[in-house]
Amino acid sequence: MTSKTAQNNKLKMITYYSKKDCKPCEMWFEKFRKKFKETDYVKVTLQTNEEALETVTKFGVRTVPFIVIDAEIVIPGRGLSRLINAIL
Repeated sequence: MTSKTAQNNKLKMITYYSKKDCKPCEMWFEKFRKKFKETDYVKVTLQTNEEALETVTKFGVRTVPFIVIDAEIVIPGRGLSRLINAIL
């Protein structure tokens, strides 16, 4: 199931990765969620998802939060904050 926004932008999936009890992760997720409310996305908590560790290893990500778009494009930490601020 894809939303109209995802179809228009040809995005398949946005995955938002964060850590449990991470205040900056939650702050950015709220901003992210408001902006992308029509886009299909999933939120993954690193401590509770073993597959997430594979993603971290695959992309060499060392900071949270970060997003992965269509399982190919990674936007970590500072890039994520610039992206969200630019589209707000």
